Amino acid sequence: MPIQYLLAQFIFLLIFPCHIKIVHPQILQLLGPNSIFGFNNLNSANIMECKRFFENITNIESLNHHQYASFENCVYYFLANRAQQQVASSGLHFGTASLQPIASMPPNYSQIRLLVAKITIQHFQLNEFLRSLDIVGYLELRWRDERLVWDQSQFKVPQIRIGSASHIWVPYLTGQGYETALHNDNEQMEVRKIEVKNTGNVSAIMGFKFSTFCDDTDFKHFPNDIYKCCFYLEPLISRPLIKLITDGQPVFTDPKYFRDYGWSLTGTIPSVYQDPANITQMGFCLNLQRSSSTLKIELEIPTLACGFLLISAPVFGLIASIKSQIYAKLFLLLLQFINLLLFSQRIAPQMGSSANTPIIVEIHELGLVLNMVSIIFSSTIMALTKLRIYNHPPWDSLIYISTLINKFVKISESTSDHEDLEHLEMKKDIETTNENVNIQRDDIINRFRYDWIRCFLALHTIGIALISLFFLMGYFIIH
Repeated sequence: MPIQYLLAQFIFLLIFPCHIKIVHPQILQLLGPNSIFGFNNLNSANIMECKRFFENITNIESLNHHQYASFENCVYYFLANRAQQQVASSGLHFGTASLQPIASMPPNYSQIRLLVAKITIQHFQLNEFLRSLDIVGYLELRWRDERLVWDQSQFKVPQIRIGSASHIWVPYLTGQGYETALHNDNEQMEVRKIEVKNTGNVSAIMGFKFSTFCDDTDFKHFPNDIYKCCFYLEPLISRPLIKLITDGQPVFTDPKYFRDYGWSLTGTIPSVYQDPANITQMGFCLNLQRSSSTLKIELEIPTLACGFLLISAPVFGLIASIKSQIYAKLFLLLLQFINLLLFSQRIAPQMGSSANTPIIVEIHELGLVLNMVSIIFSSTIMALTKLRIYNHPPWDSLIYISTLINKFVKISESTSDHEDLEHLEMKKDIETTNENVNIQRDDIINRFRYDWIRCFLALHTIGIALISLFFLMGYFIIH
């Protein structure tokens, strides 16, 4: 084994000088034991291609696509080797291929100004039950790296594109803590494009997927409520060194891929926060509101119909007896319970995680309670009109007030509530004196009962009107 190793070294020493004669001195600087980005495996043809690019190419526009990509690789390898030599001259040595200073070390250790610009959303998914929002899109990061500065007159190109994110130092962002960010499947960030200018300015287009929980304190106005979803981003690596800055532009949507799915999406201007731990943080919020009126119409029409039937009860009392009104209110109660089943399908899943009750539900609950009170009240009045224990007339003032009320609302005198009373009044049998006396006595009692019935009818009219008034007042107060 040692003999084979010595023989291999001898052959390498015989071949290696031949390559030195044909390679430009700047290219030789790229050949080192720690070069991991391709030059270790380059053959003579590739080295000669880089030499030809650096010396003979005067017009970059004459290169085709693959030639220009090879030229960009040559420029990058020169910059990477130069950065490695600068670090080695400072006393730091990277003995392994996995540690390259231009990719593993930040540009400096004082402060790195990272500009976050053009936050663009391509897709979003809102979970109304969990109050969570996932957004997918891209943003642009800009920073300066002095190690990527070159002379344009030397390489004939003002900027190059980096082929892989592992070739240079890239500041990733995360919305989670440093310890859990890499294990969070709901948050991702990938590099789509990296461009470097000869001045050292780096711009990267980063694709992202972020998740957050929304604040639905406006759930009271369901289905017109607004979900406020805020995202807070911070650096994933080199956190104490990076200072985030924004361009002052709002959050955009990609017109090519974005679909609103019946939601109106608005965003705030991103702003930077500095916490006591000196970890810079950038935040922006998205507001989502339903733009479709389908759900609103589906919920409001049954509620308004039930409310209209409830407040029209006094008008219905002008043409129907109390018994008929009770039947109508029982039918209305059935409609209200059916409406509750509709609410249970549309609203109840969201109400489980909210502290507020929607206005439309509060109005329906108010109408349901008042309708039940109205049914109990009408049933009580109808029972009082059927009693035959009135041996004394009501007070004169009560008779007078009830007469005015009944005339004002035009209560019919032929309602079924006192049809039996009129039937008794029409029976006048005067055959015998004793019979006449009994008839006169019954007539007086029936007259008392007739007056009480008129009082009860007036009381019923006032009660139903007050219930309708309470519903209207409650409707405006809730709104």
